[in-house]
Amino acid sequence: HVMSALAALGIDNADITIDGPEVPIMDGSAAAFVDAIDRVGRASQQQPRKVIRIIAPVTLVDGDKTVTLTPSDETAYSFDISFDSPVIGRQTFSHTVQESSYRADISFARTFGFLHEVEALRAAGLGRGGS
Repeated sequence: HVMSALAALGIDNADITIDGPEVPIMDGSAAAFVDAIDRVGRASQQQPRKVIRIIAPVTLVDGDKTVTLTPSDETAYSFDISFDSPVIGRQTFSHTVQESSYRADISFARTFGFLHEVEALRAAGLGRGGS
């Protein structure tokens, strides 16, 4: 969530120190990180930005998971998930990232998980904010 907030707010050079085994889950969304960034502010630097430009489609397949990067002049995401769960089922979402739309439409989105995943994280001493 912190990386999502940094990227959407255009921050690509940050030094973050975590005093613990994992980044705090907060409420399960990026909203608290957006608020924290707003409180401390942002500063432009005089150094040129280093970026990765996608010049041809790239696809990676791992089992039933696929990710594809395609060339674009904007940052846009499309997601399709399908879970064998009546609560989640199949869902699709597309979004072109702009700071204002991220703040309104994305930053408050919360992570979901299944109880057995939360229990496994807790057994490993992680996921203490999961419920």
